[in-house]
Amino acid sequence: MEREERKRKPYKTYLLTGEKPPRQTVHSQKKKSQQFPKQQKVNIGQPPRLENVDNLPDNRAFVGQSEQLVQVSPGNSIDTTTDDDDECQEDRRRVKLRRKRKVTSSERVSDSTAASSDDAPFSSDSSPEAGPLSSPHSSDLQTGVKNASRLQECEVLHAEFSDDCQDNSSAESDKQFSEPLCPCIKVTVGELLFMTSTLGLRHGLSWAAQVDILKMMRTVFGDKKIPISKATYIKKLNSVEDSDIQHHVYCPTCHNYLGKTKNIERYCGGCKKIYHMGQDDEICENCAIPLLEREVKIGVKVCSNKLCNTKVDVGQADNLFVSVSIESQLKKFVKDEKFVNNVMKYRFDRQYFPGVYSDIYDGAMYQKYVVNDGILSSPYNLSYTFFTDGIKYGQSSVKTIWPIYLSINELPYEERSKYFILAGVYCGCKDPNQNWFLEPFVCEANKLSAQGFQWIHEGRNVISFVIPLCFVADSVARYQMLNRQSFFAFYGCTFCYQQTVARGAQKFVTDFDAEPSPDRTDASHKYDLEIVKDILVTETQENKRNFRGVKGACALDSLNYFSVTDACVVDYMHCILSGVVKHHMEVILDPKRKHFWNNMKENHGMGHLITTIDKIIVNIQSTTSVIRELRPLKDIASWKASEFRSWLLFYCIVCLKGFLKEKHLQHLALLSKGAHLLLQKTVTHSHIECAFRLFKMYMLNCQELFGDEHMFYNTHLLSHIPKCVLNFGPIWGHNSFTFESENGHIAKLCKSPHFVSFQVARKYLIHQSLPFVCSKMVRTKDVLEYCDKILHYKHLVRFNRASDKNCVLLGSPMYSKLPPEDILKLSELIQNCTVDYCFMYERMYYRRKRYTTSQYGKEKQNNDSFAYLDDGECVKILKIVQYPVGKKVILFVQKVNVDRKPIVEIHCTTYDNLKRATESNVKYLVNVERLDSPCFNLMINERQFVASVPYGCTVE
Repeated sequence: MEREERKRKPYKTYLLTGEKPPRQTVHSQKKKSQQFPKQQKVNIGQPPRLENVDNLPDNRAFVGQSEQLVQVSPGNSIDTTTDDDDECQEDRRRVKLRRKRKVTSSERVSDSTAASSDDAPFSSDSSPEAGPLSSPHSSDLQTGVKNASRLQECEVLHAEFSDDCQDNSSAESDKQFSEPLCPCIKVTVGELLFMTSTLGLRHGLSWAAQVDILKMMRTVFGDKKIPISKATYIKKLNSVEDSDIQHHVYCPTCHNYLGKTKNIERYCGGCKKIYHMGQDDEICENCAIPLLEREVKIGVKVCSNKLCNTKVDVGQADNLFVSVSIESQLKKFVKDEKFVNNVMKYRFDRQYFPGVYSDIYDGAMYQKYVVNDGILSSPYNLSYTFFTDGIKYGQSSVKTIWPIYLSINELPYEERSKYFILAGVYCGCKDPNQNWFLEPFVCEANKLSAQGFQWIHEGRNVISFVIPLCFVADSVARYQMLNRQSFFAFYGCTFCYQQTVARGAQKFVTDFDAEPSPDRTDASHKYDLEIVKDILVTETQENKRNFRGVKGACALDSLNYFSVTDACVVDYMHCILSGVVKHHMEVILDPKRKHFWNNMKENHGMGHLITTIDKIIVNIQSTTSVIRELRPLKDIASWKASEFRSWLLFYCIVCLKGFLKEKHLQHLALLSKGAHLLLQKTVTHSHIECAFRLFKMYMLNCQELFGDEHMFYNTHLLSHIPKCVLNFGPIWGHNSFTFESENGHIAKLCKSPHFVSFQVARKYLIHQSLPFVCSKMVRTKDVLEYCDKILHYKHLVRFNRASDKNCVLLGSPMYSKLPPEDILKLSELIQNCTVDYCFMYERMYYRRKRYTTSQYGKEKQNNDSFAYLDDGECVKILKIVQYPVGKKVILFVQKVNVDRKPIVEIHCTTYDNLKRATESNVKYLVNVERLDSPCFNLMINERQFVASVPYGCTVE
């Protein structure tokens, strides 16, 4: 027994445990290595490891040895080193220096122990050097170790990078991260990491800034379990697989697509002959053995364009764009119980009435795939709307970022922006060639629509098929995506065959008084493609290489379940708001158009008129239900689309009445009323027909009042909006507002000018995974509430939930006694009302809308005290009362009388967007459940106006 206890342990045991081996053990290991050099094991049927990967044809680097495809991190396949985003650069440098220097055995053992802690430079699943055979010293291991120090150094590296060691260190690290920072608090190390990541997301902090926060926390608590390595920090938060992001190469000279940065190659394990993937050979013609496959990364690619023939360096950031796996993001979402319940129940629980459009499900395109047991009749199948547009990278940069977003249609409208999918990212000085930019997206989209993706629901495997339904883009991106001529061309419209008319030198406009041209259909589009194929063969002049506006086939032509003529919609954000309304205001505010205004003479300046109107605008109390406050007219050049929307729907008529001549005021009211009809929560056939007549009259008046030179393409698109509503429902359900908001988030993710597309894709996926990381790392309620407030940008402090779950009372209550007359009124709503004391509040949220008392909003910039009840009556909220027994919420309101006489007369319908109103002396009590929607209240020159806020213009 004593002899067995004194028996020395093997040398590897000391390395793994971190103990210092005895001198005799080190000497024995050195002697053994000199007598029996290590040999690399080569499996039968597998190729021997290549000594020099640079000798491969076409400058390819060998990635995997097995017959199966070996996935490698994108950051390892190409040099994606940036100042802020390459978490492995510093760790690689430290490993290389450690390999070169000769240190003592005790130092190497201490390094081994440190590597297994939170500062490990690589993980087994993210490093191309995982394992001893893939280190730069693998050739020494094959031919024999020259000295003991080199052997011990390789053993240390083997202990660091082996899978077993990584698994053990990972389990130990997870255990450490679940321990409290100190005995006096409950917050763990993992929760500290998650709070740091949410703080970085909220304020757009770089990885370096977040690591500095961790270093500060480590200094404060003195806890070495807090990681101060960027690699370890990202590894704990990153639930993104390396295969989720794929890099693609294009020629910077001719913008020709060159393929992926890694290719699959077939080869013979015996004679090493390489076979192209297009060949049908399955057995080597020389050795008669089955061919193997391996993945190789490409160093240099030659452009396939014979006229270009440029050698493209794959490692250059400006030659790459990325595609992101849609399937992996969907598999994350189906792990969320709320997401699954919404997509499977919401569309079926809602009522459907023919001729009534309340969401995208009521449109003709969605119903096309529902009737007769269509693909969307199953609760497991999904559809999506996709969008792309360019984002300016920076104020002083010429680069633009082009993301591709997907939005799931089966979610409720309020939830769709929370589950966006990023399908691809491009960044460059020029707009991408949309054919190759969309090709990876189209390939995966066709796979999802044909094969679907598997997931587990209630303990059983299910397959969900996902199809494209709608495409949203502005006019510039749309004609690029469809490979059409510009909207300035002779056949510039992507929806119909309307011909433009020449006005001046190279200026083409649309004649609104002409007969309407036929719409483009799938059959006419195929015919155009057949004709243009012959033209491209014979015609050499670039401006003639098209037919009826079609320049050739586009990538979306091969997208299954998608029609390039019916699935594209007019984006009302760019068309109506940033297009027609902005141009209309520029025309009437032009100093040459003084005859549009009352009492304006040629010697009068427009500055005084604009200043007078601005005094009215700045004194208006808006409501928080409207997304953006309106700035003065002098700043109209920098207005956002939401400001033009508020101006069109609420402000323009009452602010310009008395200044603008009546016929011009009526002209603007036509557009305002038409947009208001299509932005309602529920749109009927009569609303669509009325909006079409209003838009048509507006177009004709533009030609008459503004002149032929102002018959622009955006104005022509007004005639196509009603058809888009018939196909996809109200215009608030398919526009760019939510996607453009996501673009602002994308722009904050870039912290380095290099490899922008990879930065955006990786950080977007990490942030997308935060809810799932939270479920694993966060256990403390206080930490969860802190992160929730940070991520939702709303601080609802000191709130009190009432009995109604839709009602949230804000602020500190005031416990006061009610007057006798109020108690009498209260007894009419509450039986056995015996308590004369109640809780008084000044603010509340009801069904995600904010309401306040009139006294609270009196001196504020926003006044949320006006509302509509369920019977259509307009009231002003005086008090918000919570009865102590049962916590019932009661509202003391004052009736507001609304004048039915319209402010301005228009043809075909009544302009009732805004109505004159006066407050009455009638006061009464109502239950909070009777609230229907907020009311927009305006006070202009002691005149009061009220307006209903359309569904698509409110903050949820």
